[in-house]
Amino acid sequence: MRMWERADPAFIIGAGDTMILGRLKIGTRLSIGLATITLFMVLVILFGILGMRDVDEQMKHLIISHHKIWNANVIRDSLHNADKSLLPVILSQDERTRAFENVKIITARATYADAIEELMKLESTARGRDLLTRLQHALVAFKKDSENAIEMAMNSNPEQAVFLYLNSIRPPTLSLYQLCAELATYEKEESDTYSREAITTYRKTRYFFVLIGGIAVIIAVLGAVLLTRSIVTPLEQGVSFANKLSEGDFSAEIEIKQHDETGHLLRAMKNMAERLKKTKSLEQQLFQSQKLENVGRLAGGVAHDFNNLLTVIRGYSELALLGMAEGDPVRGSLEEVLKASERAGNLTRQLLAFSRRQVMEMKIIDLKCLMKDLEKMLRRLIGEDIDLRLVLAPDLGRVKADPGQIEQVIVNLAVNARDAMPSGGVLTIEAANVELDEGCSCQHVDAKPGEYVLLCVSDTGTGMGPEVRERIFEPFFTTKEKGKGTGLGLSMAYGIVKQSNGHIWVYSEANKGTTFKIYLPLAKEPAELAAHKKEATTIPGGRETILLVEDESSVRHLAARVLRDQGYTIHEASDGTEALHFMQGNGGENIDLLLTDVIMPKLNGKELSEHLKNINPKLRVLFTSGYTDDVIAHHGVLEDGTDFIQKPYTSAALTTKVREVLSE
Repeated sequence: MRMWERADPAFIIGAGDTMILGRLKIGTRLSIGLATITLFMVLVILFGILGMRDVDEQMKHLIISHHKIWNANVIRDSLHNADKSLLPVILSQDERTRAFENVKIITARATYADAIEELMKLESTARGRDLLTRLQHALVAFKKDSENAIEMAMNSNPEQAVFLYLNSIRPPTLSLYQLCAELATYEKEESDTYSREAITTYRKTRYFFVLIGGIAVIIAVLGAVLLTRSIVTPLEQGVSFANKLSEGDFSAEIEIKQHDETGHLLRAMKNMAERLKKTKSLEQQLFQSQKLENVGRLAGGVAHDFNNLLTVIRGYSELALLGMAEGDPVRGSLEEVLKASERAGNLTRQLLAFSRRQVMEMKIIDLKCLMKDLEKMLRRLIGEDIDLRLVLAPDLGRVKADPGQIEQVIVNLAVNARDAMPSGGVLTIEAANVELDEGCSCQHVDAKPGEYVLLCVSDTGTGMGPEVRERIFEPFFTTKEKGKGTGLGLSMAYGIVKQSNGHIWVYSEANKGTTFKIYLPLAKEPAELAAHKKEATTIPGGRETILLVEDESSVRHLAARVLRDQGYTIHEASDGTEALHFMQGNGGENIDLLLTDVIMPKLNGKELSEHLKNINPKLRVLFTSGYTDDVIAHHGVLEDGTDFIQKPYTSAALTTKVREVLSE
């Protein structure tokens, strides 16, 4: 089973749209845009060429029609000139006049012959070709008849020539005039038709150019807008996203749909934001951990000094009670002092638990058995209006911890859950084997990958907001009413879990309940059987010699008095250096026990014991302190073979522990 938690984003900034443009690279989009514009330009040119071809064709027909009209007029004028010169040739007796007019006739014939030839070469309709054919035949007949008339006149037969002219030449000539006029009229109509068609084609071509040009402009503008939008919009949203990051808002996320260069840029920004978010989260966790560590040092130091004072208060109160009659009126006051010192001792123990300075008896414990033993007590503790649900994995592993301290953690969490559900609810305690992977360790500054036993305590209570959640493990911080809580329960739970090499994380939202997750390292060793120590009913004594080393004079004098009263020989020293000089100057073979404080100036208790054991290898050592550090206990766990008594202690506890060490 793998577990890790991920925070849901507070809001999402959308980036880009679903258009196909977002899936193309910017260079590809630009190429498509340029290709589209080029295609439209080519189409415009092609349609323009086609339109101009139609206009050219119409203009060609128009020119041909005008050429036909001109040739028809040339034929008519030439025929008129020939007809005009024919009669003088027939009637004139002057050879010179006749010759001159004859030249005119020949010129006119050549002219209309060329015009007829030109007309025959030009394209024409069926009607036009019919008119040309009729005109050609009529001109041939006119030429033949005019030549016959001239020949008759030349043979001195003018009357017959005039008769031929009047009857065979003149009427057809009038018909020729009419035929030329008909041809000119017809070609004029054709010319007008071609002219109208050319104008219409030109207008259509112009309108088409305007339409195609407008469409091209619209498409170009739309393409430019879409192209610009597909590039600029994601960049603007990326800038907005970057501005939020620069303001320290790491809850925002950006949804990316582009697959182009802007998409790559936004993905890089998103990855950077995720790394910054993780870094910020780790920084906050580190800051919180350092803050709790600093508060713990302060609390541990205060508890140490306070324990020395409590030791003196409790010790002298007990000594005073020993020599006091049962009915003495002062006896009640001293008993109240002892009760107050006991409560103060509990307070300092809680502070030491939070600061991870208490001594823990680490054992391999079966968490399933421990939870089942606690179940009845927890049900009585939380009351009948709260439903307790215990969910334990069948293969639940073992952990290495102090059983009493773990029980205290569970009880504290259950009490807090009960107080968060004044109207009743559900308290669920789950336990299972889990594995924390690298992903989880990256999200929590103090988490290490490995196998753990997860203890999860969840309630359906009022929950808490982020402001409360950040301070939940601080000592003396509480949201309860005055007099209903010290604010040390969760602080002590935090310290115990940390001192057990575990992790404790809280997940909660207002009005949505709270979940505490405790991860304790999985132990492979078999569980140890619990050994119950019997309470001492009498204060044991002895005749051995004890070297008492304590830098607090009041504590030293009290301990010396208590032990002397039990028959021991006591030598006192105020620090480690003085004790070492005493042993070196008086011989250490007569000293049976070294009772020394751990934290002392110049030479600490651990170093002193090592020096004195070099002088007297049989020397027994009993350490005492208001709190522990790594001198004799690594993270509060005593080294094997180390005897220790925690301050503040009672006279009975001190003499019992001394007797126990000397009797080993």
